[in-house]
Amino acid sequence: MNKPKEMNLKENRTVLYIGGFELPDKNAAAQRVLANAKILRSLGYSVYFIGIDKLMETEIPLIKTISVYEGFTYYKIKYPFSLWSWIKYLISIKNIIELENIGPTHIIAYNYPSFALFKLKKYCSKKNIYLLADCTEWYEALGGNIVFRIIKRLDVYFRMNVLHPKLDGIIVISKYLFDFYKTKSKNLIQLPPLVDLSMEKWKQSIDENRNEVVLIYAGSPGLGNKDRIDKIIQALSIIKGSTDIEFEFIILGLTKNDY
Repeated sequence: MNKPKEMNLKENRTVLYIGGFELPDKNAAAQRVLANAKILRSLGYSVYFIGIDKLMETEIPLIKTISVYEGFTYYKIKYPFSLWSWIKYLISIKNIIELENIGPTHIIAYNYPSFALFKLKKYCSKKNIYLLADCTEWYEALGGNIVFRIIKRLDVYFRMNVLHPKLDGIIVISKYLFDFYKTKSKNLIQLPPLVDLSMEKWKQSIDENRNEVVLIYAGSPGLGNKDRIDKIIQALSIIKGSTDIEFEFIILGLTKNDY
């Protein structure tokens, strides 16, 4: 593959960030990619997004969905609900090709479906675009019928074990994923979830006299090994019984009955 020549910070470098995030701040994925984009912007990159929108009632041309948030231009596609729309989402890169005019030098694919990622790899190779994965999940196919579970397992296996190591780089969220890929990829970085503390929503008043540690979980634990709230509670229980540390663990996103 013929890669673009190395460029200094004064030259134009453009990143297209794609995936199942709901900008500006409707899911955890949106928080992550926004923080990552701010890092890239500080390094001299222009960053554009293509995300999803669960409230969009009908499909509209991508160009008509344009919005700006925190100085970033982003586009969105209708979240797939029907079987046919899911099939298109899993295999199509049409929306990415529609934004050829922004001239991306890099594309970052956030937990992207394997078949679409395979097509995107061929497209990027042809266009001399760097393709990277932002990997934050290792999904387990537990729901749905047996056909769905088989397809999902094949999709996850192909993406995690075959495609990711062949991309130009991988961004991972955890040490577990870093250890898995450290012998499989030459361009690998572990980047934990980050936030911009200058944003109003992350600001909080701190009581310097407070001795208590406050931990907050916000999200959807999912099934299986996604977010093991039970393990966290067990660990905190051990800490509580063996130290004098005072803490509060706040869980947002599910009820006690749900747990």
